[in-house]
Amino acid sequence: MSIEDYHQAKNIECFITQIDSFDPTQGDPTFACYFDIWEPIGLGDNDKYHNQKPYSWNKRLGDDLEQAFLKLKKEILDIVDASQRRDLKAIDKIQFTKGLKWMIAFLYQDFNDPFIIPIVSKVNTKRIGYDHLYPKLPLPEFLPLLLADKGEQEFFPYVEKLFAMVKKGYLDNKQKKQQTEELVDEVMTQQPLNRILFGAAGTGKTFHTINHALSIIENKTLEILEDEDRTALKKRFDEYKAQGQIKFVTFHQSFSYEDFVEGIRAESLEDSEGAKHIEYPIIAGVFKSLCDAAMTKSIIENHDSQFDEKKNQVWKMSLGRAGADEEIYQYCLQNDCVLLGWGDDLDFSIAHNKKQIEKLMDDSGYSEYRKKYPSASRFVNDFKNKMQKGDLVIVSEGNHKFRAIAEIVGDYSLLSDRENTPDYVQKREIKWLKTFQPSLAVEQLFDKVLSQQTIYNLANAINIQKLKNILNTTYEVTAEHKKYVLVIDEINRGNISRIFGELITLIEDSKRQGAEEELSLTLPYSKEEFSVPDNVYLVGTMNSSDRSLTGLDIALRRRFTFIEMPPKPELLNDVNVEDVDIQQLLTVINQRIEVLLDRDHCIGHANFMSLKDQPTLKNLADIFKQKIIPQLQEYFFDDWSKINMILNANGMLKAKSVERMTLFPNVDTETDGFYEDQKTWELVDSTFDSIESFAKIIKH
Repeated sequence: MSIEDYHQAKNIECFITQIDSFDPTQGDPTFACYFDIWEPIGLGDNDKYHNQKPYSWNKRLGDDLEQAFLKLKKEILDIVDASQRRDLKAIDKIQFTKGLKWMIAFLYQDFNDPFIIPIVSKVNTKRIGYDHLYPKLPLPEFLPLLLADKGEQEFFPYVEKLFAMVKKGYLDNKQKKQQTEELVDEVMTQQPLNRILFGAAGTGKTFHTINHALSIIENKTLEILEDEDRTALKKRFDEYKAQGQIKFVTFHQSFSYEDFVEGIRAESLEDSEGAKHIEYPIIAGVFKSLCDAAMTKSIIENHDSQFDEKKNQVWKMSLGRAGADEEIYQYCLQNDCVLLGWGDDLDFSIAHNKKQIEKLMDDSGYSEYRKKYPSASRFVNDFKNKMQKGDLVIVSEGNHKFRAIAEIVGDYSLLSDRENTPDYVQKREIKWLKTFQPSLAVEQLFDKVLSQQTIYNLANAINIQKLKNILNTTYEVTAEHKKYVLVIDEINRGNISRIFGELITLIEDSKRQGAEEELSLTLPYSKEEFSVPDNVYLVGTMNSSDRSLTGLDIALRRRFTFIEMPPKPELLNDVNVEDVDIQQLLTVINQRIEVLLDRDHCIGHANFMSLKDQPTLKNLADIFKQKIIPQLQEYFFDDWSKINMILNANGMLKAKSVERMTLFPNVDTETDGFYEDQKTWELVDSTFDSIESFAKIIKH
């Protein structure tokens, strides 16, 4: 058998394709890389395979194609030999791909006395109902048991029956997978880009933003997420938040366009010499920074990093001034290097520490230069001596963004080719791991802004876990690109027109990037052309008792889908405090509020959820004293008579008549407009200690 006989692309008559055709599922063909040697349409991954056109082969077979095929052919002959010797253990030890190996053994066994049934994968043994035996038992022990269950049946009808069960399981799973994909597609078509969860206080609006955010990012229905453990949901939410896919913000009256989109802020910064000064950079707000992250793609993607956080260091480095020396950065990208401008064109190859660098500068006539720029020798020493192979370099863009991550792979050298090169000539060879367009916000890696210093060791300033996440993430813009969610709590408490500004138009579905009516505009501070990506979702919450929907900014109402979050007394089902049904208690209170006021001011079930774990009279009393009655006071503007009606005159409130003449004996109250005696109200503390007081809210 030649290598061409073994496998040729698109040749269904070759040996291994014929073997694969006996797969009991009769499903999709096996990936060619499982053949160990194959003629690819595209060459294999260099980490696992060798390539020599037109073939790729598994590295376990050796470095030479001819020798690799000889080794593979010997493995096939060994399988055939072991099969004919009925040696299951010998077959099991051969390294050849498991499913194909056992199929070869099956086809080359003596069918006058067969002993191999090629159902050897965990998923297929489950499909025939033998997952209680395999993989608990090794295959050489499992296969005889499978054969023994044949009983008096003929071998081939028995095998055909098992193959039919495998195929049915495969088709059922395929159909289920297709239905799941269709469900996901349906879920995503139902996912509004902008939504507001509204309802009365205590109905779980902020609580449910976690579910809504995860539903968007993970393409799951809210119903599926409701069945999951809350702790697990919160953990995943926090992980996405740490990775920058979710941001959370609360609107208030002081929140502004500058906080949300972009603005100018004063910052105290240190220059390269350590001198502090004030600058006024344009800083992206929470919404624009999320949009920038959602639009980011990596021009270079290289996951082959040798970085070890225990051995290697991480450096921040500027490649020229942001916005002014773009040609330096572009040169470095094209030539796999980083360049340093400090040290002019001196060659520091023989200078192995800071003192030697300073001496070389002085001996070369750079004494005045060193006096003017005392930090220059430190920068050169960091670049030439302290920066080691395997260290990472974070390339900054200004103080608030970074645009690339590189790994040092070469020693220091002086740039030799001076033609068509930038002024910077101190050089280190690198390999680019990530380059971002647009740049990412520093908060993706750091908890503070970067310094203006050209180069310095980040030491404890960088979040290593965030760095690992970025290095392991593929930033590709595809139909399945990542989704980003901004949760805006109390959205109606902010001044919407002031916060959103001109962006209120851009958040519409039809005005997003990629839409037929896509719009962009020039931002007032940075002068950047800006549009909102179609993978950015807004999830707001709104307390309907704070402001009616009818009073909400009409521009906001038109651009958001509103999802009501009503009180759900049914969540308090079976919650009883000394025979008082809490579900019924909340239902009755809200029915009375709707009659006396409106449904926007109902009491939320969240106020009573703690009773699930602590159904005690004291806990119930505290809920009424600290939450329910103060809330009713606010809703009814201290109209205690109506509050007493809500409580069904259960004795918790006591009215006292105040006689005018007794209270104001020296004042003509009628002249001042007080014609009738007044009532005041007070809480009767002792009634909160009696369960009967709470029972009376429901009944007489």
